[in-house]
Amino acid sequence: MLTRSPFQRLDYRRNLQLAMTQPGSEVVLLQDAVLALQQAPADYQDMVERARNQGINFYALAPDLQARGLDTRAPYPGTRVIEYGEMVDLIVKHGKVL
Repeated sequence: MLTRSPFQRLDYRRNLQLAMTQPGSEVVLLQDAVLALQQAPADYQDMVERARNQGINFYALAPDLQARGLDTRAPYPGTRVIEYGEMVDLIVKHGKVL
């Protein structure tokens, strides 16, 4: 789970690198992390692309998109917009959340 803006580089970089070491990881963008879907640093986009190529799935929480003025119906390539119930399902599925 990423909660901070992609502009806080150490946080997202460390968490994405950790996800990339774990087969079957899934990344949920929450709070300010959803801002990455609108405009993010190039190095973030590069890391996300490498993670997707490894089969890591990305999700963004709809209420957090709405709270930041982003469209929940817009296509965000490689990222699926989800609601709270789906986030809970992901948490239960993985059992270990970082």
